[in-house]
Amino acid sequence: MINTSPHIPDCAVIIPVYNPPAGWQKTVAKQYNHFVLLVPAQTVQLVVVNDGTSGENMKEAIAELQQHYPGLLFFTNEINMGKGNALRKAVEAVTARIYLLTDVDFPYSPESMQAVYYEINSMQTDIAAGSRNEVYYAAIGRGRRFISKLLRFGIRSLFGISIDDTQCGLKGFSQKAKPVFLSCVTNRYLYDLEFIVRAHKVKQVTIKAVPVELRAGIELQKMALRIVLQELKSFITILKIRYS
Repeated sequence: MINTSPHIPDCAVIIPVYNPPAGWQKTVAKQYNHFVLLVPAQTVQLVVVNDGTSGENMKEAIAELQQHYPGLLFFTNEINMGKGNALRKAVEAVTARIYLLTDVDFPYSPESMQAVYYEINSMQTDIAAGSRNEVYYAAIGRGRRFISKLLRFGIRSLFGISIDDTQCGLKGFSQKAKPVFLSCVTNRYLYDLEFIVRAHKVKQVTIKAVPVELRAGIELQKMALRIVLQELKSFITILKIRYS
């Protein structure tokens, strides 16, 4: 059930947006509606954060979503601050029992979103982190596969935490884990890693990996090695947080 009331929703689906492809709002509407159908007894709030995208196309897309979803919550960063910053802005402003974070292209299947949601809703865990398998890696480019597996190897080798796939673009967490998420400071690519690392240091917060699958027909963008190189400083900072 889509939330259009002032009451606290069961779930807030939060989507950061930065220079999205044309027609992105139609993908959001279609995949969001599919997820809502899979959790029929729950109220679900759609939340969009514009992270520095300007122009009439963005205004028109948001107007279209607001027409279909009167309860839509919309936030804006005037300049691009990074996905981590955008998500914290929304999470801080929104109250919900469960927060579900995904990307503007909804890369993972609605059933995967349902699985992540139910792990938290059934109180099996406070944080449900999507975990990708070899089917995912077979579907992406060689460069992106290399970067992703290299990062997972580095996390296993250096961090000593139970979750090595921290960068999967689908995660959920409860109100109990919200303060941990808001305590993070990483603004860009590795915000997920910092969140999981900080959560491991809080004994009262539980974390669980949840297998997820790409949705049919999704085409993932290529990832440049320079993005990871730019985040080396964040990686080192987060490693210090792990052992502080």
